[in-house]
Amino acid sequence: MDDKIDESNVLLYAARFYENPNCFDTVEFYDDLKRISYIKRLFNKYKETGELKDRLVLNHLIVLFNVFGTFANKMLFLKLRDYLDLLIPFLISIDRCPKSVSNIGLENETIFVSSINIDNDIVNLSNIHRQSLFSSKDIKKQKVSVAAKKLKEINPQTKIETYRLRLNEKNIKNIIKDYELIIDGSDNFKTKFLINDYCMKLKKKLITGAISKFDGHVFTFDFKDKKTVSLKNFYQEKEVSDDIFNCEFDGVLGTTATIVGATQANEALKLLMEIGKNLKNQILIIDLLNLNFRKVKFK
Repeated sequence: MDDKIDESNVLLYAARFYENPNCFDTVEFYDDLKRISYIKRLFNKYKETGELKDRLVLNHLIVLFNVFGTFANKMLFLKLRDYLDLLIPFLISIDRCPKSVSNIGLENETIFVSSINIDNDIVNLSNIHRQSLFSSKDIKKQKVSVAAKKLKEINPQTKIETYRLRLNEKNIKNIIKDYELIIDGSDNFKTKFLINDYCMKLKKKLITGAISKFDGHVFTFDFKDKKTVSLKNFYQEKEVSDDIFNCEFDGVLGTTATIVGATQANEALKLLMEIGKNLKNQILIIDLLNLNFRKVKFK
């Protein structure tokens, strides 16, 4: 459907494509249309508090597509233009995400989904072999939601806070400021350096892991100690390419992720209980192809 829509004619088109057998007057029509505003409120609340009511968003979206069909995407992309990074993962999860939406707004813009920087941490098939919280039944679901649910099933007493957003300089401080220990499982060095820098500023304890193929690195930092080195002491180039550890392009053995993750968890327990020796100012280099573990110390 290539109809051009903007704020001046969206209501007209909405009425044109509206099909609701339970609608007997305009009240139901306007109630269904308001669902876009409700989604916007939920997204705003999420940006303010970090709390997102997934089921409410999904319920509103499902109804919108039931009564407006594919035209719902045009309205959503027009009305929620500033929230597409949050919207798109939901559209993917209900198999309603288009590759692009054209003729939007006064400038007849075409929005390509691939060009939008989103937190696309949705479970896919390539995750299953190395991320033990997920199964094939979870494909296309949000990772944070699935992980929280599975962990609650293991221990209902666990308090879990989820943040479904891409970590950046604007939000990282508010997210990590209240935590004593940060465990970094991110998959790119830009994010790793960002986490490292803010943990240093806020004097946090940090355990970082990186994996690729059969190889893994584990680091432990306690930035309350002024003598603690940082991640940049290990990777001293101004810009470190993600090609060093890139699961997407190089692949990774499932057991590599398990061993590195378990080592990070073990380091966390030792730090919290203040027992044993940890990897402070050292890097643990793991080579599972040749079954070689070695530590390198930095002074």
